[in-house]
Amino acid sequence: MVDYMFKVDFDFATNFSEEISVYALCENALEAIWKNEVIQSGLDLNVDMLFTLRLSDDVEIKQLNKDFRGKDKPTNVLSFPAGDEMPGMEMIEMSEKYIGDVIVSVETLEREAREQNKTVHDHFVHLFIHSVLHLLGYDHIIEEEAEVMEGLEIDILKTLGINNPYHKG
Repeated sequence: MVDYMFKVDFDFATNFSEEISVYALCENALEAIWKNEVIQSGLDLNVDMLFTLRLSDDVEIKQLNKDFRGKDKPTNVLSFPAGDEMPGMEMIEMSEKYIGDVIVSVETLEREAREQNKTVHDHFVHLFIHSVLHLLGYDHIIEEEAEVMEGLEIDILKTLGINNPYHKG
């Protein structure tokens, strides 16, 4: 029995080369996130957390990126943290805390992996961890926050046997 408290609602809107293993990849990544002491110190350990992971394409993510970030181009992943004040959520009785949505463009993910000489597996796990950290409140807009977030990503990925994705060379 896994002792972490994340629940994921998977939505496959497109084909993905790693689709058969995506559940195991996510489970392993979530367990590694959960075991990180820094992250655990900031969580309410008495409530399960629920989020949606949608695997999509460049067309959909480009539109979402334009609508929500003002950038008219595809991106690899978008995270939409739920926040505490989501209108209408008080009307829904849930045993979990809904923390948001993650949308991954499989096309961009696979293209970036090729361009960066990474495996699709490793790049997916990195983007998944990155986006879950966003749902948990981490960000990288301010340099100091970026260093904390990247440090967490590197530490978590290391426990999974994945190299530092920010290392150049």
